[in-house]
Formats: sequence, C-alpha cells, structure tokens
Amino acid sequence: MKLPIGVRSRASRRARVFFGSVLSLGVVVAGPVGCGDPLEADDQVRVASLVFPANYVFDFDKDIREDLVFHHGGTGQTSILYGETDTIWNEWLPLPSSLDLPDSSGWTAARVADFDLDHKPDLLWHNGVTGETQVWFMNNRTRLGFTMLTASNPVPDINRTDSTGWKLAGAADFNNDGVPDILWHHGGSGATEIWHMNVLNRPRRFRRIDAVAVPSIMNVPDSSGWRLVGNHDFNLDGRLDLVWHHTASGMISVWFMSDTTFLGSGQVNRTLPPGQAEVVSTDPSDDGPRPHILWHNLQDGLYYRWVMGGTNSLTVQSAVILVRQSSTGPTPVEVRVTDPNLHVIGN
Repeated sequence: MKLPIGVRSRASRRARVFFGSVLSLGVVVAGPVGCGDPLEADDQVRVASLVFPANYVFDFDKDIREDLVFHHGGTGQTSILYGETDTIWNEWLPLPSSLDLPDSSGWTAARVADFDLDHKPDLLWHNGVTGETQVWFMNNRTRLGFTMLTASNPVPDINRTDSTGWKLAGAADFNNDGVPDILWHHGGSGATEIWHMNVLNRPRRFRRIDAVAVPSIMNVPDSSGWRLVGNHDFNLDGRLDLVWHHTASGMISVWFMSDTTFLGSGQVNRTLPPGQAEVVSTDPSDDGPRPHILWHNLQDGLYYRWVMGGTNSLTVQSAVILVRQSSTGPTPVEVRVTDPNLHVIGN
C-alpha cells in the first residue's frame, strides 16, 4: 500500500500530506493539506501518518521540536529535555515519581517510538532478568497505560533475558508498514534480528508477527569491537539503515538495508574520540529528512550533534554542542552529563 509523502517546510516547520494517498490505517487523505512557502526537493519525507514532521516521534509536547529523554538507572527517574529551537533545549522536567524504575528492578529504559500510532512518543522497556518487554503509552509526561509484548503465535524466545546474549538494539519501522519493529543483536554470535510487530488498539497490545534474521554472513560479534548503536534512513531510499560504532577507533559505519537485506555500506567521514565517546541517537534532524548523529563525550560530559549530508548522508555538515536555556540568565548553558547512570534513550 502506498504511503503518502509529507513535505516539511523550513519556514513553517510542519508536514503536509498531498494527492489523496491511502494510509496503512485505511484513512484516505483528500489533499492538498496545509499551506506555506514553496516546496524544496530535499524537504520530502516519507511518513506513515497524516501531518507530522519526520521527528514527531521525539516531540513529546507537540511543538514541532525534537525532545530528548533521559533515564537515571540509579534513581529510576525518567526526564524529558524539551527542545526550544534547532540548537537550544529548554526545560528539563521529570515524569511523575510513581513511574520511577531503577535498573535494580531488572527493567531498563530501551527506546522511544510511537508504538500505538497516536502520533505521540511512547517508551519501550526491557527486563534483562525476566526477559519481558513492556511499552508505556504516553501523552507527554503522563502514562496512559502499558502492555507487555506478546506474539501472534506462542514462541519460546519471546522473553529474552540478558543471559541469552541478546540485546535490544532499536525500535523503528523496518518493513514500512507504519508500526515500529524491534531490533535485536547477539553479542556472542554477532547475529542481528528484526521482530516485525503489529499493534492492536482495543485494548492496546503490541504483538510480534515474525522474527527475521539478517543473513549470518553479516554477523558482527562484540569481540570485533563494533556496536550496533542506531538506525535511520541515511541514503534516503525510504528504508531504515543500521549504524555501527567501533569504540576503540571511533569509526562509524552505516549498513544500507532493505528490511533485513544488506545493500551495501559506507563510513562516516569523521571519527569520534577513540575510547572516549558513545553514539546515543541517530534520529531525523530538525533541518529535514537527513539524519543527525548525537554522541556523548565520556570525558567532558558534553553532547555533540552532527547533522549529516552529502552522498548517502555520510558527511558531517555541521556540528554543535547541545545547550539549554539557563534558569539564572539569558546565556544558554551546556548540557553536560558526567553521571554514568544517566543516559539518553534513543531510537
């Protein structure tokens, strides 16, 4: 089924859907919808929803700005750092304390995605002790409900504990059906697997349809030094690609994918500080469909944002340090995190 094309205007920073496309939810859009400045070729973004920009899934307060989610493994507190402009963040507000979930409970904050397709970001959690996976359906900082991940048919490996070697590595729509899927990586064997998911809204349930492995010739074990750190459509072909980071060398490599089929690879033209940095997110930038790479310097605690461009989006076109509005004056302050228990929840 053909998905609509949403066109983001840099002036209005909103998305539009046009030409009466039929959505995967069975809704027919009579276009054109919206108005604004003339279209630009690189403003086109493939979406599976009505009038939302590429980064809407990270926009908790619906102001068309990307927000960041932090989780503290020690206290269990989850907080949202709200975006103010393209390069400045604003308030840092916690979820209600009743939702605190420390790592000692077995649950860890895994990913952010719109799991029930209501155009609001939700939170995915994984329990490394029991192997259970849970979705929190959110409305900004309010939890509307939650559900455990299930399977359409009984399967023995629906609950993957840490002891199995599998790690939840991402949540995004790999097969273009509009529903986020779950990405897994096995550190020992190097296997990568995608669980294709479905969502049922009455009651809300998040269900596995099937599990498809990337061909074993592409296995990348942790012993190689490479870590699977993110996913985004780098070559703008409408399919999500996989992002790998080599901690020791600082290199970042991208696998161009079509669901679980490997199409080729490329390397980002800059490297991170060897052994001193971690990639925390590879999400759409506020400047359009091209991705950005958000990384954390473990030495100084600062977060750096690379906006990508060039062929297959492998060239760093701009780099900024994350800053937020200061509560004591007009000058923004750097977002600096040196607490090893505080992490960004990415895609």
